[in-house]
Amino acid sequence: IFRIINVIVACFMIIGGVRVLMLGGFPQFIRGIYCIVFGAVVLLFEFRMPSIIAQHVSYMFSFLGRGICKEVAVFGVLYCILQFVPRVEPPSNMKRDAFETSLG
Repeated sequence: IFRIINVIVACFMIIGGVRVLMLGGFPQFIRGIYCIVFGAVVLLFEFRMPSIIAQHVSYMFSFLGRGICKEVAVFGVLYCILQFVPRVEPPSNMKRDAFETSLG
């Protein structure tokens, strides 16, 4: 279920970035590119974990890290809360073993 939520959030980030790009102006352009790139990284991270990405975005391996960095506030707050709920087990791509495996 977490992967589905992450894919949905990543799609919203990309769509939101495209929408911001259409507003025009330099600050909106920078914000739109950021949203598109970060959404694409989140989407890529759900299906494939290249070692270069795992090395530089290790915060994506915890609910708190993902929650702070998500652009969509509702899901970001939810991830921050899930970090402190002991009964919730993170998905396989967020566990320490996956991080160490991706680094080689």
